[in-house]
Amino acid sequence: ARAKRSLRKSSLEASERVTPAGESTRIVEVHHRRGEVLRLLARYPESIEAFERMREAARSGGDRVREGEALVETAYSQFLAFTSEGIQQCRRFATEALAIGRETADQHVVARSLCYLGLVAQAEGDPAAGDRLFEESLGIARAAGFADTVAVNLTWLGAHANWRGEFTRAIDTSRQAMAEVRPRHHLEPGL
Repeated sequence: ARAKRSLRKSSLEASERVTPAGESTRIVEVHHRRGEVLRLLARYPESIEAFERMREAARSGGDRVREGEALVETAYSQFLAFTSEGIQQCRRFATEALAIGRETADQHVVARSLCYLGLVAQAEGDPAAGDRLFEESLGIARAAGFADTVAVNLTWLGAHANWRGEFTRAIDTSRQAMAEVRPRHHLEPGL
C-alpha cells in the first residue's frame, strides 16, 4: 500500500513538470481534492502538504483566487491537527487567506478565514473574540448563501452559548445550524 501511495504521489509530481500551462487548473484541483480526502482520513500532515502543493500550483498559474482557497484549506487542516504549533499555523494561513480573499473579493475565502481565526481565538481561551469573528463570518456567509460556513459558525456560536450557560440561545443556534445542513445531507426533520 505504501508503495502504491508513493507511486501515485510520484506520478502527480511528474505530471506537474510535463503538464501544459493551461492544465495548471486541473493540477490545482487534483491537489485540492487530494487534500480534502486526506483531511477526511485525519491524515493532517499529508493534507497540509497537498494544500501547500495546491497553493504552489495556483501561484505558478497566477491564480490568486485558488491560492486563497489553498491557504484557507491549509489553515483548517492545521487547526484540526490540534497542536499548539498547528493553532499558530492556522492563524498564519487564515490571515494570509483573509488578505487574498479581500484582494480578490472571494467572499467564501473571507468568511472561512474569519471562522478559522475565530477557532484560533477560542483555542487560545478567548471565546468572546471568537464569537465576534464567527458573527462577522456568519454575516458574510448568510449574505452570500454559503450554507456550509453558516452552519459551522452557528455550531460554534451555539457551543459558546452552551459553555456560558445560555442554554436557550445554545439550543436555538444549534437548531439553526441543523436547518442549514439538513437539506444538503437529506436529513429527516426529526434529526
